[in-house]
Amino acid sequence: MHIAGLSHILLPESALCPDDENKFKFADTAIETLVKSMEKHGCSRFRITAKIAGGACMFASTGINIGQRNVEVVKRELCRLNINLTGEDTGGNFGRTVDINPENGTVTVKAIGKANREL
Repeated sequence: MHIAGLSHILLPESALCPDDENKFKFADTAIETLVKSMEKHGCSRFRITAKIAGGACMFASTGINIGQRNVEVVKRELCRLNINLTGEDTGGNFGRTVDINPENGTVTVKAIGKANREL
């Protein structure tokens, strides 16, 4: 059996929206919540690896780079949980679509005007 998980992280810190209970929105809570869910479905934490995509700076004119901060917090949480980061496609100023194949562990990142990238 192969298990894969995905979280679409919107903000780096849950403290930014203390009344929002959706732990999957925030980098500081989503990673651990996802790992615990995967463990409940039979995953061994020691076999989990991570690949991350996203973190674009979509609103450069605001001077705030939430995407970069999301990536930083995700990496911090992965390190804290001793989960190996094995692939990454982050940054830039363009959105991405992610396809996951749980059977072989590949993550395909698609972006308009760019070649597909396999992590």
